Amino acid sequence: MVNDLTAQVACLKEQVVGLQATVVLQGLYCDRVQQHLETQVKKMEKDNIRLNGNGMPWLLTGNKIFEEVLQHQAQQEAKVAAKKQQCQA
Repeated sequence: MVNDLTAQVACLKEQVVGLQATVVLQGLYCDRVQQHLETQVKKMEKDNIRLNGNGMPWLLTGNKIFEEVLQHQAQQEAKVAAKKQQCQA
């Protein structure tokens, strides 16, 4: 009877060690996935703005596109000015 209980305890300890190893591996995987997602978010936040995002050519005439270009340039200039101000502070 004591031998049976000892064998059961040893089996349960092996199972606990296996479960702990699984948790450690899952934690490592989650860390890698989180880093990958953060990298993707940083890439999306960059200034990769396109006026026409569908890849088809456009004839760039008209007041609407001109206003969009001016607005985009103003945003870029504001970002550059903010970065310069941060560097000086």
